[in-house]
This record gives sequence, structure tokens and C-alpha cells, in this order.
Amino acid sequence: ICDQCEREFHVGCLKKKNMCSLKAIPKGDWFCSRKCKGVNQALAKIRQLGCHKVKSVGGKEGRTNVYTCEVLCGEGKGARTRNSLREALAILQESFDPLPHAVTGADLLPIMAKAQTCADHDYTTVHTILLRSNGEAVCACVIRICGEFLAELPFVATKSSCRSRGHCRQMFSVIENLLSDLRVRRYCLPAAAGQAMNTWIKHFGFRPMLDSDFRMAKADFRILQFPGTTVLVKEVSAG
Repeated sequence: ICDQCEREFHVGCLKKKNMCSLKAIPKGDWFCSRKCKGVNQALAKIRQLGCHKVKSVGGKEGRTNVYTCEVLCGEGKGARTRNSLREALAILQESFDPLPHAVTGADLLPIMAKAQTCADHDYTTVHTILLRSNGEAVCACVIRICGEFLAELPFVATKSSCRSRGHCRQMFSVIENLLSDLRVRRYCLPAAAGQAMNTWIKHFGFRPMLDSDFRMAKADFRILQFPGTTVLVKEVSAG
């Protein structure tokens, strides 16, 4: 299993496709390609930046926001990253009901945000992004980057007291700049029918994922689909 895109490979198939020659399952991290290894290394460098300033995409007239963001993978080793993850999780749990794992019944949101494992699911490469406006935590998302092929955004939310101020659009600017820098081709998210789906399509440029693409993404990357939702997808502009 690639430690970035999480696709599964047979040792024999790798040799036949001239991807690499393995005699046994490797110990430690293993990547199916140089691109997946590059994505993994780039994410590690981004995490080392900590809380850093990002360019504002503009907001409500007369409002000045200084935005910073922090990219996390689990709770980390320090008090700062633990506190940031706690703030991000609070924003997300305010907007999402518990999503029980099919086998264990455990809520998947905190498991993914904390980059943990659950039964046969490994979420240790999942990242959480926390966006701050003028020092206040205002928006958070959970993102899973499947190498260059696809990124999954199962959870994204704005703090209830900070909505309708352009923070969500700022978050998506951060996400798309990150994916563009990593040369990820596209990203997807689950959307509920009605106003939410219309907003994603009309204002953020998403479209419904083709059934064939969804089946492939489900098989290769085990993306999530919540009950009553449709998976939307958007191409990432080249940087």
C-alpha cells in the first residue's frame, strides 16, 4: 500500500508494470511513485511552517482580515498543534453530526482529524487545515490527499458565529493553492441535495462526479460518501 495515495499493489504486478522490483512487502514508508513521495515530502515541509500568513482573496467591503492558516497531521508533539487541532475539531463538530464507522460505530470525524486508524481504515496521512482571521479560528477542514490523482475533502465548516463573511471562500483559496503547489489534479467533497449542492456548484465551481469516476475513486482510494449526499468534484488550476 502506498503511504501517500493509499492504493494497493501486488508485489508481482509492480514488477510487471516496471514500477519497481520488490521481493517482499517493504518495511517503513513506501511510495508507488516519485510523485507520491514528492507530495509526502512537500506536506511535511508545509507542516513545519506552522501558523503562517496567507494572501487574502478579499471579503466584505470595509472589512480588513489578516488571514493565517496552519496545516496539521494529527495532534503533533507540541502544545501548539494540540490546541490548534482542538480548535479545528470544535468548529467541525459544531456543524457535523457524528458519522459512525460501519464496523466499530466510532465517530469518524475526530478519528480522521487526529490522523488515527479505525478497524481496517488508516487515516494517518489525513490533514486538518485551520484558518484564522485576525487571530480568531474561523474555518477548518479535513483533507486527504491521494497523491497526484485526487484530494478528498470530507469535512469543511465555518464557525457558526463567523459565517457569511467570506471565510469559507478564503479557505478554498488556501486549499486550491496548496493542491496546485502539490500538483494534485482535482479534489472532491460530499454535498447534500438542495441549497448546499447549488452553492458548491454555482459559487465554487464544482460539478457532480461521473459514476465511472466515483466507482474508480471508491475502489482505489476508498473515498467517503455520506448518506443522502452526492460527491462533487473540481479540477485544480495549474499554478
